[in-house]
Amino acid sequence: MNHNTVICRADKGNSIVVLDKKDYITKMEVILQLKQFKFTKQPPLISREKSMNMYILKLLNDNVIDKETYYRIHSSCSSYATMYGQSKIHKLNYPLRPIISSIGSYNHDLSKYLYELIKNNRPSKSFSYIRDSFEFVKKITGIQNSADQIMISFDVDSLYTNVPVHEAIEITLDMLFKRPTPPPIPFTRSQLKRLLKIAVCDIPFRFLDKIYIQVDGVATGSPSEPILADLFMYNIEYKLNKFSTNKPLVWIRYVDDIFCIFKKQ
Repeated sequence: MNHNTVICRADKGNSIVVLDKKDYITKMEVILQLKQFKFTKQPPLISREKSMNMYILKLLNDNVIDKETYYRIHSSCSSYATMYGQSKIHKLNYPLRPIISSIGSYNHDLSKYLYELIKNNRPSKSFSYIRDSFEFVKKITGIQNSADQIMISFDVDSLYTNVPVHEAIEITLDMLFKRPTPPPIPFTRSQLKRLLKIAVCDIPFRFLDKIYIQVDGVATGSPSEPILADLFMYNIEYKLNKFSTNKPLVWIRYVDDIFCIFKKQ
């Protein structure tokens, strides 16, 4: 075994990447210098797990959740989430995408539960949403090209890391509770807000032998991360479509990749 290399998956495509270990660690440490991450000398795992379990027990005792749900999201003998990097081999200098794997962490099962709850009670998908490249081809087939149109494609830089997590939570809560008919979920707005904050805010994780906290953004690797980021993007698209005077003729989004067509003027 060569201890001077790191073997990891590529960020896109079914590929395996072999990296120099020193280069890998250097790139990861640059990421950890971003404002979204903070080093801590006081490991918070035990206190976080205890606090979460006490609140879940309160929900059980108040008959908000049943025993099945309690045991599903309750945590014991948890470990830290773990950060690692996936190489973006399709980009210059092969930067790393930070992944925080929450499997085995105290809030992993809670995050999975909340993902399913939000997914099953969210409104219909965004007008821009596509599942894959096949649906993209179907959507653009038949679009008439014109000399007075301009085609643009772009992506959101590090979407998950840059999503303001507290704003994303409020958007999610508004989507669920500001309706003529509230969805059939067992929680009040304040209860669900607290559970979401436990699941996605100030996440402690480990990289090598050091402990950090993600103080903003949603962790790539958290089960609830995709839907919070998607609802955040949906909210931006809704506002752009409502208030923009130069509305796009076409606007299609896959996660953070956007394709659009505008009139040139």
